[in-house]
Amino acid sequence: MKKQSGWPWMGSYVVPKYQRQRGAAAGTWLIQFHVPRRIRPEGFPATVDLPRAKPYCTGPDDLTCIIRIKEEAAALYQALRTGRGVDDNAPPSVRVGSMPWLIEKWGGSGLLDAVHGKIGTTDAAIRPDPKSREEWMNCKPRTRMLYIRSLRHVLAWSISIRHLPVSAMKPAQVRDFLNTFSSGQRKNIRDALSQLFGIAGEESMLETNPLNGRKASVKRQSKKRVNGARKTKVECWSRGDVDFYSNVARTLAGWQTLAGKREKRTWPGGSIMVRLMYETAADSTDVMTWNKAEHLVEREGYRGVDFDRGKTGQATFIPLSDKLLGEIDANGAFFLVTDPFGMPYEPVVDDSRMRGHMITLQEHVVKAGGAKRVYDHLRHSAATEAEEMGVELDKVRHLTAHKDSTMNREVYVQNSAKITVEIQQKRGLIGTKE
Repeated sequence: MKKQSGWPWMGSYVVPKYQRQRGAAAGTWLIQFHVPRRIRPEGFPATVDLPRAKPYCTGPDDLTCIIRIKEEAAALYQALRTGRGVDDNAPPSVRVGSMPWLIEKWGGSGLLDAVHGKIGTTDAAIRPDPKSREEWMNCKPRTRMLYIRSLRHVLAWSISIRHLPVSAMKPAQVRDFLNTFSSGQRKNIRDALSQLFGIAGEESMLETNPLNGRKASVKRQSKKRVNGARKTKVECWSRGDVDFYSNVARTLAGWQTLAGKREKRTWPGGSIMVRLMYETAADSTDVMTWNKAEHLVEREGYRGVDFDRGKTGQATFIPLSDKLLGEIDANGAFFLVTDPFGMPYEPVVDDSRMRGHMITLQEHVVKAGGAKRVYDHLRHSAATEAEEMGVELDKVRHLTAHKDSTMNREVYVQNSAKITVEIQQKRGLIGTKE
């Protein structure tokens, strides 16, 4: 079953394709019914255009046409299913030793349903199948979600090779599959494959792991990662960047629901989120959970947030600026950060929804002429700015909540042009500018 972002749920195997370009029907949407292979008669086309007759669909908001398309798709699907005598309630045949068989062994039928898309990823991650193996039950919900996304690629590959048993797989075959992905995706998918191959070994279905064969090595990046360094370049946020993102979130009506009245909203909570991440050097997953009753406190005469960091587990109190405190008080919600519609984000369940709002903010900032910045670098920006202002590294760790300054020195504090200028001045190579 397929679904396109921004379109209503169209029905079984119905997906929007593209607009007609020529003729009297130009400008209308061409919708196709993807005929499942298991019920497709010999010689029958793989796709059928819907609706069959005019008027054609004018877009995602043409609800009358969408209802007609769903009815035609359901009727066609029923006719094909009846003609082939396929029982929709019959369990699919799973080849012993194949990827679907191993996926079901790992996380039960619930995991296989999630990979197929029959149940939601988040629902399967939070409420795993009770028949799952212990290794799957012990995973955190976020890890399960990551595995499910990776397993969808694995299942697609398994379908392409006709669910070949893992005992017949060659190292070069696995290598060629992994090489189709970028390095980040490749690592996640390789981890999922490693789990499946491990289960195959325990079930006496596999003697030699294809990931460890002589021809299993995947292509390497041209630039190797140095110990203690990041994979991607860190671009520190300036205060101007933070103000720009905050202003766009508070003033631009750029967020709307996918259903109901299409009314766009501003996102005051987005402004608060960016400023909190910048001032406290905390991650978005920490910030989204803070509420006024537990985390907004006053100490040493200053108001700020008191929290346990998810990365380090260290309890930290961070005083906040008057400007940020004013935005938090004006927001009026129980939680410090809310979505564009005034609702709080639920941990784990709403992570992807929150990041979707953050990506939308980034896109609006770029359209308005601002710089494209990575939100994860706000933590590095806070540490770098503190050192540029003359704070010693041993004191900066109180902001990032690391046990010692080694992590700050190697990872979090980036090379600063201001500090190198100061060094050259002290060496006598350059003078001071009045």
